[in-house]
Amino acid sequence: MNVGGPAFLVRDLIEKLDASKFEQILVYGVCEGEENEIPNLNRLGNAHRLQKFGRRINLFRDFISMWQLIRVICSEKPNIIDTHTFKAGFLIRFYYLFLPLSRVKLVHHYHGHLLNGYFSRQAKVIYRLLEIVLSRHTDILVTDGDLVKEELINERIAPREKFVTIRPGINIKYSAIPTIIPEDAVGIGLRSPIVAYIGRLAPVKRPDRYLQVVKELETRGSDCIFKMYGEGELLAETESKILQLNLNMEVQPFQSDIFEILKDVDILVMTSDNEGTPLTVMQASCAGVPCIGTNVGSMRDIVADGVNGFLVDTDYVSIANEIEKLVSNLNELSSLQNSSSLHAKRHFDIKNFVEAHENIYLTLVNRGKSLSR
Repeated sequence: MNVGGPAFLVRDLIEKLDASKFEQILVYGVCEGEENEIPNLNRLGNAHRLQKFGRRINLFRDFISMWQLIRVICSEKPNIIDTHTFKAGFLIRFYYLFLPLSRVKLVHHYHGHLLNGYFSRQAKVIYRLLEIVLSRHTDILVTDGDLVKEELINERIAPREKFVTIRPGINIKYSAIPTIIPEDAVGIGLRSPIVAYIGRLAPVKRPDRYLQVVKELETRGSDCIFKMYGEGELLAETESKILQLNLNMEVQPFQSDIFEILKDVDILVMTSDNEGTPLTVMQASCAGVPCIGTNVGSMRDIVADGVNGFLVDTDYVSIANEIEKLVSNLNELSSLQNSSSLHAKRHFDIKNFVEAHENIYLTLVNRGKSLSR
């Protein structure tokens, strides 16, 4: 349950799913390295923390985790098991390969996928074969967006009829309050635009690409203020790179309420090689902060060009160009800030996410019902 989109979605699902219909049990592991756990997990009721269960592959620890998972399953006797990470999905589905007559229904979520940006070429082949085998014994495969679903289908991970797309959701909290006064109102803005990276400092998120963007814009003489919020395995490397590039910036930690960060940001920048659940983008839209991001993973399901941001190629020059173009037109930036908030209210409400899960779960225990895709 490290700070990130999937963990927040699981938390919100547990908190908002109808307790009169569903009894939920959370099984989770430990954070590793520089990662931090999301706060207030003690409020989620029946929860089991597995102390050996982590992100990285470790045969000894993973064997112990498998044994602990089996004990929880035998004790709780669930009707449905819903997994949200690769490791959890692998261990659970591998276990049920040997229990073909089990009445437990299996749901696995792809918050993005690991086919791009995570493994070497050889490891990707092994991962793909594992997913093909495990998916045959999974009742429903859930993706965050249509692009991820199509990529998995094209890789022949599973047939189309096994997939359901459920858009992520957030608690709608804020309306847009533009932080920059339109150019035609006062001639110039009240201050320089603030551009920020907010996210895990992990290889697939490419914080190094954001630093290249900042260097490029500072070289061009941009008057933007650049900020960076995050934590993760690349923290030390990122801080070292900032010093090496002589950037006027430092890495700041996450805050428990991301809206406390977003209220002082004008443009969010996403530089990832792959994205599954860009929850930060949805939260930014809710707060009236448009996103300039790479056109990867499920980003196109979240970012509507000219409405709550723009999608560009993955090279840092393209990202820098789009930022420069937007901050040179404060009228357009102000318009995006307002339309971002309205877009979030229409499309990102957590209620839709919860209702879709209720539909899946009830369908699985009442086989006569059909899934709404």
